Amino acid sequence: MTVQNNSKLSAGELVINGVEYAVPSQAPKSSVLASNLMQNCHFKTSINADFWPKEVPEPKYNQAWVEVYVTSILAWLHEATHSKLLDTTKPVYILQAGSQTYRLGLTILHKLLQSIESQGLSDINLCMIFTAEDENKQTLLMNHPDFGYFCEQQQAKIIEWDIYSSRALPLQAIDGDRIYTEQNPLVFIAHGVLSLLPQAVYQVHYQQVYRAEFASISLDEVPQNYDTEARDKPAMPLLWSLQKQSKVHSAAKADTKQLAVNWQLANPKSESSGLDDMLRPWLENTLLFYMAQGVNKTIAVPIKAAQLLNNIEVAFPRGVVQLVSDEVHPEFGLKLPQTISPEGIGLPIDIGLLHKIEENKGFVKHIKLPFDNKSLAISMSHKDSITFSYTSHALENACKTGSPAAHEHIHQSLQRATKALTESQIQAYVSQSNYDPLVMAIFLPRLLKEGGPINERPAWRELLNKVWENHVVDYENETFAFELGLLAIDLSHWALAKTCMLMRMEINGPSTACLHNLGLAAWATGDMEIAVQSVDLALELNPQDEQVLNLRSNMLEYLSRCDQLPWFDVQANQSQDSVLKLLPVSEQHLREYYIQYRRPDIAERLRGVRLRQFEQLQSLWHTWLEEEKLKQKAHFALVHAEFGFIGGVVIEFNAVEPKGTHGDGKFEYQSAHLSFWVGKDFQNRGFGKSSVSLIINHLRDLSNKLNISLLNTSAWSHNMVSRHILEVSGFHEIEKVKGEGVMEEVFYELSLR
Repeated sequence: MTVQNNSKLSAGELVINGVEYAVPSQAPKSSVLASNLMQNCHFKTSINADFWPKEVPEPKYNQAWVEVYVTSILAWLHEATHSKLLDTTKPVYILQAGSQTYRLGLTILHKLLQSIESQGLSDINLCMIFTAEDENKQTLLMNHPDFGYFCEQQQAKIIEWDIYSSRALPLQAIDGDRIYTEQNPLVFIAHGVLSLLPQAVYQVHYQQVYRAEFASISLDEVPQNYDTEARDKPAMPLLWSLQKQSKVHSAAKADTKQLAVNWQLANPKSESSGLDDMLRPWLENTLLFYMAQGVNKTIAVPIKAAQLLNNIEVAFPRGVVQLVSDEVHPEFGLKLPQTISPEGIGLPIDIGLLHKIEENKGFVKHIKLPFDNKSLAISMSHKDSITFSYTSHALENACKTGSPAAHEHIHQSLQRATKALTESQIQAYVSQSNYDPLVMAIFLPRLLKEGGPINERPAWRELLNKVWENHVVDYENETFAFELGLLAIDLSHWALAKTCMLMRMEINGPSTACLHNLGLAAWATGDMEIAVQSVDLALELNPQDEQVLNLRSNMLEYLSRCDQLPWFDVQANQSQDSVLKLLPVSEQHLREYYIQYRRPDIAERLRGVRLRQFEQLQSLWHTWLEEEKLKQKAHFALVHAEFGFIGGVVIEFNAVEPKGTHGDGKFEYQSAHLSFWVGKDFQNRGFGKSSVSLIINHLRDLSNKLNISLLNTSAWSHNMVSRHILEVSGFHEIEKVKGEGVMEEVFYELSLR
């Protein structure tokens, strides 16, 4: 091709008469530095550069990732058992890479232990190995409630080691127990951590290779018009991923540095000369492979990751099952960033290169995850290798049907759509995500702002239970438990509320807010001793907290009122199993009273007031207190130890005709009339029968004190449910009948003496 006078030639392009043509790219250009910057600039190879993370941050994962790992491991266990690869007298270890990945590891272990028995693998002793070189992290992990339980069961161990360590894998846990490495293969999980290890960066320029050397410069030293790249930039398509770039705060700007690069012509043989016998030919062949392709691109070779995997392979001679997922090496090369955040940077990793170190691996499977630039690879290096077709199928199917990347994209889109979704749609998204706490966390702010959903409350409680089962607490900064506990309080899911508040305090220590909420939950479930203790402890932490002071005042006022009521005795028999209690209604019960009473047929069966607004119930509260003061009626709350308020009981005290004389004068027996109801969310669960039995026992214990010998009640003739409860509870139908048709009323009575 003849270049005419009106042509313009630049790096990687040729323009003739306004038409652009592609030409070979120029060799990589080093950063142009001013003389004063050059003096303080110390270039180092990328392996020795200081921009890599000092520790592995907590990786991103969701329940789809958990499902992929669990499915793959279970499938391998089936095939390994069938092939007689496992010694069931010794543990099968799962090594979780990275000290910050403990939450993912605990979740995987929990799911595996739930599944192995149902899948006929209960004779296999699984044990998860967590890595932590720092003593503080070891202590925190040992104190983690989930880890503590697994550790007691010999299902979890900690080794003093980390993926950054150059030491060989220790064969002893920090508690002194031996790690049995010679009996079974190891399952090694590396989730988003290998890309954070130092890699060797090269520019392959057709038949030449250049080694990258880096230097970092403080932004304070860089002129505003400074450009770290060459003035004549190469036009090669590049991609370099920054870790946490968007999270750099302005306060940390002084720690953010400019990156400069220096390219040195290199030789594949000399580049690999410093490596051990296993990795030397691997690096040399990798560079020769790219040079033979005649390409021009920047590559990163995962040398530290290769050394790590090699050390693990040496420690477990029976073989290693590697489950490696990470951001993959881009096809057209890497792009150099201009700045480095204080957290450091990571590079996409070429997972395929890692599995070329050993040519005799029994099985290697790479899966490019849909909707993402990540991939997952499983490799098995057993001495007695088999096809592992079932494991391959299970892994691939799990990635397609429940793609972790698809779940992540849905998660991101939901963050912008929370206000538009209905409660049913929110439930659907949470359940479809396999009850992922990350998805639930998106909706928590809205649900807390609007108040707990009133409709379908049992379904919401069950949903929160499943979400909580999937949540592994963060031992350094637990926030999800507190927020989920607040929603549980809104839903009157007191058991979960207590669990969340106690867990939050176990991890982060006592707090006024947690103790206040714990006291509220204890009061709602009838445990007044714990309620008072909780608010007292809260006031020790913050004596001026108005919310706690108000709660304590209400509690003391309620307890004082209970002591003065003649028809209530805290020592009276509440229930044989103590699950259900009969307590005087308090103003704290009114909100739940209204919610549970909202079914229209409850008022119809009671012949009671129909409540259409909460304000109606609030106005009735003052009437009830007056009736109580005049000793006309007793208003009880049916309180369940887990569910809290589940219904109500009203006893109306009535005088009856004199039946005879005692001693020197007439004796007037008294009777009482019973009304009871069970709330909307708790009907058809046997609580009606338990409630009537409870009130009978309570009134019998106080019959002499109240001078009551007879308990009577009535029901509509068509209300067969209530009539059956009365009959099995000992009530006898009397001849008195009132009304006719649907208004026919049947009367019952029961002797208390």
